[in-house]
Amino acid sequence: MFSDIPSINLLPLLMGVSMWLQQKYMPKPGMDAKLKAAQAPQHQRHSGMSPEDQLRQQQMMSYMMAVLFPLMFYYWPSGLNLYWFATNVFGIGESILIRKQLKAEKERQEREGPQASKPKKAPGPIGRVFKRLAEQAEELQKKADELSQSSGRRDDDRRRKR
Repeated sequence: MFSDIPSINLLPLLMGVSMWLQQKYMPKPGMDAKLKAAQAPQHQRHSGMSPEDQLRQQQMMSYMMAVLFPLMFYYWPSGLNLYWFATNVFGIGESILIRKQLKAEKERQEREGPQASKPKKAPGPIGRVFKRLAEQAEELQKKADELSQSSGRRDDDRRRKR
């Protein structure tokens, strides 16, 4: 039965799994986006589909892509499969990290209230360099203002003497 198969390409299969997982972790559109789409004037709607139908169609397309891409990429070079797989894995990691940060921020706001400000961190080495440059620029601007004011006074004194 499986004697005709010379080998199994695992990378396209892993890519398909990673695509499916990435679709699961992608943020879903909020209710306000659905309401905006539903309230759009009729002449701005390009298709006769409702927003819910459009969301269902997008979801179906994403699942179909997770099935069709591994089939398409099965005999293609493994570098392309590896690139797509790595991109999906990094996208999943990014989504997880952002969700954790948003959850922590939401919990902090519930604990401390929305008006509580975050404690300021000390600037890093690059921040300190930029801060020093900004201070130097401010000092130079003050000196330039003083020089322009003193030269303006001299011009006024010369005009009065005439």
